[in-house]
Amino acid sequence: MRNTIVAHTEGGAPEDVVAELSANSVAGSGADAGIGERDIVENATGLSGGTLTGTPLTDNPLLGDLADNGGLTQTMLPGEGSPALDAGSAFGLTTDQRSLCRPFDLPAVGNFGDATDIGAVEVGAQPCPEQPPGTASFGADPLVTLSLAAKRIGRRGVVPVRVRNRNSFAVTGRLGARRKRVRTKAKRFNVAADSRRTVKLKLPRKLRRLLVRRHRVALRLAAVVKDPAGNQRTVVKRVKPRLKASRRR
Repeated sequence: MRNTIVAHTEGGAPEDVVAELSANSVAGSGADAGIGERDIVENATGLSGGTLTGTPLTDNPLLGDLADNGGLTQTMLPGEGSPALDAGSAFGLTTDQRSLCRPFDLPAVGNFGDATDIGAVEVGAQPCPEQPPGTASFGADPLVTLSLAAKRIGRRGVVPVRVRNRNSFAVTGRLGARRKRVRTKAKRFNVAADSRRTVKLKLPRKLRRLLVRRHRVALRLAAVVKDPAGNQRTVVKRVKPRLKASRRR
C-alpha cells in the first residue's frame, strides 16, 4: 500500500490489516503486505501465515464521517490535527479521489515529501488549472530515474547521482538524500530531453563519519521533478555507496 489509510473497520474490528488479509487470502496460504510507504494503519499486528513489512504511522487519522465532500463518491475528510495532513507522498498521482489537484500545501502544517495528504482526500485542494493545448506533461510514469554515478566515494562524502530523463521534454527539480533524520542539502537541477545529468550531493559530517567507520552508508535519494506544464512528481531510490579504498604509498 502507498499513501493509504486503514482505519475504522466495519464492526470495530481491531485487526484492520490482519482481518482483511486473512479473509481475502487463499485458504491456508496466508498473505503478505507492504505497509510502510507513507501509510496510516491503526493496528499493524502480526499475521499468521503471512507477513507485514514496513513501519506505518499508527495514530488515529481523525477522519470525519463518510460524506459528500465533492466528486463522484463519498469520502472521509481528515479533521484538524490529523496526522494525515501534508504527511504523505503522491507517488506520481496529480489528483485526489475527487479529481482535485494534489498536493496542496497547508501553510500551518509541517511537510513530509511533497506535502500530499495521506488517504483519498487532499484537504484544501482546488480544481486543476487547464493547460494550454500541446503543453508537455508527465504520463503515468514520470520517466525520470536516479542512480549512483560511482559506487565508491571518498572520505569527503561527495555522492555523484545520475538523474536520467527519458521524456521528450526537459525537466527541472531538486535532489536530496537522507539516512533516518540526517539529510543532505538539496541541489537544484535541470535535465534536457532524453538526457542525463550528474548532481553531486555532499554528505553532512555525521554521515561522513558513518561512512568511514562502516565503509558504506545506506541513503534514500529523493528528487522532486517538474514538467513544463507544472506537474510535480517525486522519484525515490535507495542506494548504498561504499568507501573508496585509500591508496597506499
